[in-house]
Order: sequence, then structure tokens, then C-alpha cells
Amino acid sequence: MRPVLIFKKFNKEIFWGIPLTRKIKNNIYYINLETKPESSAIISQIRLLDAKRLSHKINMIDKIKFFEIKEKFKDLTP
Repeated sequence: MRPVLIFKKFNKEIFWGIPLTRKIKNNIYYINLETKPESSAIISQIRLLDAKRLSHKINMIDKIKFFEIKEKFKDLTP
């Protein structure tokens, strides 16, 4: 099981997920989250996932940080 940030929900069964890691890096592909435990979202590894893979909710990030992730993702796309 790997933690994932739900980025965009399409319907009850499918969503875009951004994997999370505990490694803290400072580059354009990693966004540090102020959660406990501290983690980073790897926006370069966004993927389409099935909702059946979700087992339980771990944490929630604030709206400002989520907006920052959306903006950095837009900057990566051509």
C-alpha cells in the first residue's frame, strides 16, 4: 500500500492520484507537504487509479497547498 493524494475525481470509480513519499527533495517534481508524518507529492508520477485501491483516509491537506500543487502541475504540462 502506498499513500496517494487524490488530485482529480472523474466518477465514483476513477481518479487521478499523485503518489506521496517520505523523502524530502527540492526540485520541480516534488512538493513538500506540511503533514505528519512529513511527506512530498511526486507530481511527475501522476496516474489514473481505480477507487478500489483506496483502503482508508490518512490525512488531509489545506486548500492553499492543494492550489499550489495544481499550479505546479499546470506548469509541467505543455
